[in-house]
Amino acid sequence: MSDRHELVVWDFDGTLADTRSAIIDAATHALTTAGHPAPRPEQVTALVGLPIAELYRSLAGDPGDETIARLVGAHRSHFLAHAAALTTLFPGVSELLGDVAAGGARNAVATSRTRRTLLPLMDHLGITGHFAALRTDDTVSNPKPAPDMVVELCAELGVPTNRTTVVGDTAFDVEMGNRAGSTTCGVTWGNHGRVELEAAGADHVVDTMDELRSLLGAAVT
Repeated sequence: MSDRHELVVWDFDGTLADTRSAIIDAATHALTTAGHPAPRPEQVTALVGLPIAELYRSLAGDPGDETIARLVGAHRSHFLAHAAALTTLFPGVSELLGDVAAGGARNAVATSRTRRTLLPLMDHLGITGHFAALRTDDTVSNPKPAPDMVVELCAELGVPTNRTTVVGDTAFDVEMGNRAGSTTCGVTWGNHGRVELEAAGADHVVDTMDELRSLLGAAVT
Protein backbone atom coordinates (compact mmCIF):
# COMPACT_ATOMS: atom_id res chain seq x y z
CA MET A 1 0.00 0.00 0.00
CA SER A 2 1.37 3.43 -0.93
CA ASP A 3 2.23 6.11 1.62
CA ARG A 4 -0.79 8.20 0.67
CA HIS A 5 -3.00 5.39 1.94
CA GLU A 6 -1.33 5.06 5.34
CA LEU A 7 -4.68 6.11 6.79
CA VAL A 8 -8.09 5.74 5.17
CA VAL A 9 -10.79 7.98 6.66
CA TRP A 10 -14.25 6.67 5.86
CA ASP A 11 -17.60 8.38 5.92
CA PHE A 12 -20.30 6.12 7.38
CA ASP A 13 -23.75 6.86 5.90
CA GLY A 14 -23.88 6.04 2.22
CA THR A 15 -20.26 4.92 2.09
CA LEU A 16 -19.92 1.98 4.47
CA ALA A 17 -23.56 1.43 5.33
CA ASP A 18 -26.81 1.87 3.45
CA THR A 19 -28.75 3.99 5.92
CA ARG A 20 -30.86 5.81 3.33
CA SER A 21 -34.16 4.17 4.25
CA ALA A 22 -33.51 4.67 7.97
CA ILE A 23 -32.70 8.37 7.54
CA ILE A 24 -35.70 9.05 5.31
CA ASP A 25 -37.93 7.15 7.75
CA ALA A 26 -36.67 9.18 10.72
CA ALA A 27 -36.96 12.49 8.87
CA THR A 28 -40.49 11.69 7.73
CA HIS A 29 -41.49 10.75 11.28
CA ALA A 30 -39.98 13.89 12.82
CA LEU A 31 -41.49 16.29 10.31
CA THR A 32 -44.97 14.82 10.02
CA THR A 33 -45.31 14.39 13.78
CA ALA A 34 -44.57 18.11 14.12
CA GLY A 35 -47.14 18.99 11.46
CA HIS A 36 -44.80 19.56 8.53
CA PRO A 37 -45.27 17.94 5.11
CA ALA A 38 -43.47 14.66 4.51
CA PRO A 39 -40.21 15.32 2.66
CA ARG A 40 -39.45 13.85 -0.74
CA PRO A 41 -36.70 11.21 -0.47
CA GLU A 42 -34.39 13.19 -2.73
CA GLN A 43 -34.74 16.24 -0.48
CA VAL A 44 -33.39 14.22 2.42
CA THR A 45 -30.60 12.39 0.61
CA ALA A 46 -29.27 15.63 -0.90
CA LEU A 47 -28.54 16.85 2.65
CA VAL A 48 -27.10 13.65 4.14
CA GLY A 49 -23.57 14.35 5.33
CA LEU A 50 -24.30 17.72 6.88
CA PRO A 51 -24.99 18.11 10.61
CA ILE A 52 -28.58 17.02 11.22
CA ALA A 53 -29.66 20.47 12.40
CA GLU A 54 -28.72 21.82 8.96
CA LEU A 55 -30.90 19.14 7.35
CA TYR A 56 -33.91 20.33 9.34
CA ARG A 57 -33.20 24.02 8.75
CA SER A 58 -33.53 23.23 5.07
CA LEU A 59 -36.49 20.85 5.25
CA ALA A 60 -38.54 22.84 7.77
CA GLY A 61 -37.79 26.32 6.51
CA ASP A 62 -35.53 27.38 9.42
CA PRO A 63 -38.34 27.70 12.01
CA GLY A 64 -36.04 28.68 14.88
CA ASP A 65 -33.57 26.95 17.17
CA GLU A 66 -36.13 25.50 19.60
CA THR A 67 -38.16 23.88 16.84
CA ILE A 68 -35.00 22.59 15.16
CA ALA A 69 -33.89 21.06 18.45
CA ARG A 70 -37.25 19.27 18.84
CA LEU A 71 -37.08 17.95 15.27
CA VAL A 72 -33.51 16.74 15.78
CA GLY A 73 -34.48 15.03 19.03
CA ALA A 74 -37.46 13.30 17.41
CA HIS A 75 -35.29 12.20 14.49
CA ARG A 76 -32.58 10.72 16.71
CA SER A 77 -35.01 8.91 18.98
CA HIS A 78 -36.81 7.35 16.02
CA PHE A 79 -33.54 6.49 14.30
CA LEU A 80 -32.17 4.75 17.40
CA ALA A 81 -35.31 2.67 17.72
CA HIS A 82 -35.63 1.62 14.07
CA ALA A 83 -32.35 2.07 12.19
CA ALA A 84 -30.83 -1.36 12.81
CA ALA A 85 -33.70 -3.09 11.03
CA LEU A 86 -33.35 -0.75 8.04
CA THR A 87 -29.54 -0.62 7.71
CA THR A 88 -27.14 -2.94 5.92
CA LEU A 89 -23.48 -2.83 4.98
CA PHE A 90 -22.78 -2.31 1.32
CA PRO A 91 -21.53 -5.60 -0.15
CA GLY A 92 -17.81 -6.13 0.30
CA VAL A 93 -17.30 -3.42 2.93
CA SER A 94 -16.23 -5.65 5.81
CA GLU A 95 -13.78 -7.55 3.63
CA LEU A 96 -12.27 -4.36 2.22
CA LEU A 97 -11.81 -2.85 5.68
CA GLY A 98 -9.96 -5.98 6.75
CA ASP A 99 -7.80 -5.96 3.64
CA VAL A 100 -6.88 -2.30 4.07
CA ALA A 101 -5.60 -3.10 7.56
CA ALA A 102 -3.83 -6.23 6.35
CA GLY A 103 -2.09 -4.10 3.74
CA GLY A 104 -0.53 -1.92 6.42
CA ALA A 105 -2.92 1.03 6.65
CA ARG A 106 -5.36 2.03 9.35
CA ASN A 107 -9.06 2.79 9.06
CA ALA A 108 -10.89 5.65 10.78
CA VAL A 109 -14.42 7.07 10.59
CA ALA A 110 -15.44 10.71 10.13
CA THR A 111 -19.20 11.12 10.23
CA SER A 112 -21.87 13.73 10.82
CA ARG A 113 -23.66 11.13 12.93
CA THR A 114 -23.35 11.38 16.74
CA ARG A 115 -21.53 8.71 18.73
CA ARG A 116 -24.87 7.75 20.31
CA THR A 117 -26.34 6.80 16.94
CA LEU A 118 -23.10 5.60 15.31
CA LEU A 119 -21.73 3.10 17.82
CA PRO A 120 -24.81 0.86 18.11
CA LEU A 121 -25.01 0.61 14.33
CA MET A 122 -21.32 -0.23 13.98
CA ASP A 123 -21.70 -2.94 16.62
CA HIS A 124 -24.85 -4.25 14.93
CA LEU A 125 -23.04 -4.41 11.59
CA GLY A 126 -19.97 -6.08 13.10
CA ILE A 127 -17.39 -3.53 11.93
CA THR A 128 -16.39 -1.71 15.13
CA GLY A 129 -13.09 -3.56 15.47
CA HIS A 130 -11.86 -2.40 12.07
CA PHE A 131 -11.34 1.22 13.16
CA ALA A 132 -8.43 2.83 14.98
CA ALA A 133 -10.27 6.09 15.73
CA LEU A 134 -13.56 7.91 15.23
CA ARG A 135 -14.75 11.47 14.86
CA THR A 136 -18.44 12.32 15.05
CA ASP A 137 -20.51 15.48 14.82
CA ASP A 138 -20.63 15.86 18.60
CA THR A 139 -16.86 15.48 19.13
CA VAL A 140 -15.59 18.37 16.97
CA SER A 141 -16.08 22.12 17.08
CA ASN A 142 -16.43 22.43 13.31
CA PRO A 143 -18.26 19.58 11.55
CA LYS A 144 -18.27 18.69 7.85
CA PRO A 145 -17.42 20.16 5.44
CA ALA A 146 -14.76 21.75 7.67
CA PRO A 147 -11.49 19.77 7.69
CA ASP A 148 -11.37 19.36 11.49
CA MET A 149 -12.39 15.69 11.64
CA VAL A 150 -9.63 14.61 9.26
CA VAL A 151 -7.03 16.88 10.83
CA GLU A 152 -7.84 15.58 14.33
CA LEU A 153 -7.82 11.93 13.26
CA CYS A 154 -4.45 12.38 11.58
CA ALA A 155 -3.04 14.07 14.67
CA GLU A 156 -4.37 11.32 16.95
CA LEU A 157 -2.93 8.54 14.81
CA GLY A 158 0.30 10.28 13.87
CA VAL A 159 -0.31 10.29 10.12
CA PRO A 160 0.23 13.36 7.90
CA THR A 161 -2.91 14.55 6.16
CA ASN A 162 -1.16 14.24 2.78
CA ARG A 163 -0.71 10.50 3.36
CA THR A 164 -4.39 10.05 4.11
CA THR A 165 -7.27 9.21 1.79
CA VAL A 166 -10.80 10.34 2.59
CA VAL A 167 -13.56 8.12 1.15
CA GLY A 168 -17.13 9.39 1.09
CA ASP A 169 -20.36 9.53 -0.88
CA THR A 170 -21.12 13.26 -0.69
CA ALA A 171 -19.67 16.55 -1.81
CA PHE A 172 -19.33 17.44 1.88
CA ASP A 173 -16.91 14.54 2.42
CA VAL A 174 -14.88 15.56 -0.60
CA GLU A 175 -14.70 19.18 0.53
CA MET A 176 -13.65 18.09 4.03
CA GLY A 177 -10.81 15.96 2.66
CA ASN A 178 -9.66 18.56 0.16
CA ARG A 179 -9.53 21.25 2.82
CA ALA A 180 -7.44 18.93 5.01
CA GLY A 181 -4.95 18.39 2.19
CA SER A 182 -5.79 14.69 1.80
CA THR A 183 -6.48 12.58 -1.26
CA THR A 184 -10.23 12.32 -1.81
CA CYS A 185 -12.29 9.52 -3.33
CA GLY A 186 -16.01 9.80 -3.96
CA VAL A 187 -18.19 6.68 -4.20
CA THR A 188 -21.33 6.75 -6.33
CA TRP A 189 -23.39 4.12 -4.50
CA GLY A 190 -24.49 6.54 -1.77
CA ASN A 191 -26.35 9.84 -1.62
CA HIS A 192 -24.58 12.05 -4.18
CA GLY A 193 -23.79 11.10 -7.76
CA ARG A 194 -20.70 11.40 -9.93
CA VAL A 195 -21.59 14.93 -11.10
CA GLU A 196 -21.76 16.30 -7.54
CA LEU A 197 -18.60 14.47 -6.46
CA GLU A 198 -16.57 15.66 -9.43
CA ALA A 199 -17.87 19.21 -9.05
CA ALA A 200 -16.68 19.15 -5.42
CA GLY A 201 -13.17 18.37 -6.64
CA ALA A 202 -12.79 14.66 -5.81
CA ASP A 203 -9.39 13.31 -6.85
CA HIS A 204 -11.04 10.00 -7.73
CA VAL A 205 -14.62 8.83 -8.21
CA VAL A 206 -15.44 5.11 -8.20
CA ASP A 207 -18.59 3.21 -9.05
CA THR A 208 -17.81 -0.19 -7.53
CA MET A 209 -16.15 -1.72 -4.50
CA ASP A 210 -13.61 -3.41 -6.80
CA GLU A 211 -12.56 -0.02 -8.17
CA LEU A 212 -12.15 1.27 -4.63
CA ARG A 213 -10.13 -1.79 -3.66
CA SER A 214 -7.81 -1.21 -6.60
CA LEU A 215 -7.40 2.47 -5.74
CA LEU A 216 -6.55 1.75 -2.11
CA GLY A 217 -4.18 -1.05 -3.07
CA ALA A 218 -5.90 -3.53 -0.73
CA ALA A 219 -5.03 -7.16 -1.22
CA VAL A 220 -7.60 -9.17 -3.13
CA THR A 221 -8.87 -12.10 -1.09
